[in-house]
Amino acid sequence: MNLVTTVAFCNCTIALLVVIVTTWIVGLRKQAVAVADWCDRWHGECDKLLPVESSTALPLATDIAERRAQIRHLRQLYQQQLLTFDRLQSLISIIGVARSVLRRRR
Repeated sequence: MNLVTTVAFCNCTIALLVVIVTTWIVGLRKQAVAVADWCDRWHGECDKLLPVESSTALPLATDIAERRAQIRHLRQLYQQQLLTFDRLQSLISIIGVARSVLRRRR
């Protein structure tokens, strides 16, 4: 009985650690998306307030536009990863339910 208790405890501990790490990663990704949104809004406000007047500012504006496109791409990538993660969690829960149903039928 002690071996069963130890194995169950270890499995629960591992599952808890996986949930904690997963939650941390999802939170980190959401924060990255929030920062990207903030940068995007900030850039839009700067464009409205500071129009480009000199030719020396043009490379800076081009650089900012490139970085803005990179941030948008990263935001889309993180959103796709979150969607994939949600689908994976759904699949894992469906497999768990199916496994428990099969065990109960035996």
